[in-house]
Amino acid sequence: MSAELPVVFLGAGIVERIARCVEAHQVAFLAAGRADDGKFEGVSPTALDELVRAGLADAVLVEADGARQRPFKAPAAHEPVVPACASIVSFMMGIDALGRPVEGASVHRPEVVLAYGQTTVTAGLMAAVTASPSGGLKGVPPGAVARPIINKALGPLTREAATVAAAVLAQGHPSIDRVLVTDLQSGTFGVLRRRG
Repeated sequence: MSAELPVVFLGAGIVERIARCVEAHQVAFLAAGRADDGKFEGVSPTALDELVRAGLADAVLVEADGARQRPFKAPAAHEPVVPACASIVSFMMGIDALGRPVEGASVHRPEVVLAYGQTTVTAGLMAAVTASPSGGLKGVPPGAVARPIINKALGPLTREAATVAAAVLAQGHPSIDRVLVTDLQSGTFGVLRRRG
């Protein structure tokens, strides 16, 4: 376990080791192991479901897939890996992708995003991907709510993010009850809720 990041690796006595870590740090980061490149390896959804049932924490956050540090994406066939126990699923995007070409450096998996029929990232495209069962809603378990997150909404980009959030809600998908508009670096946070 690192002093900077309290990481617990799967293995014997995992429940007890997580409990000790949470008691000592109020948080624990769980990984299956460490890959050759130093990155943490993900935990299988089945193992995570079992650990959640043990009731070791008030909340469990899971990164189900990544975007290679790009602000927008659509999932590939094998993504995301969402555990069945998930009660809230958030599709995260950066508002800084807006107005940029799909085939540029702002979109991960551009070939998947291009299937939505646009070559530039617009508010409509972001909303369509986010509210699609093959996009931002892919893997959301029955009974879970979807709460998309639009990040990097600071200064003039706040208005743009609100426009995208309204477009997401206008898609009318019943599992999306609100959209979060944030700038995680500055700690700003807003919520747009579905009416009705």
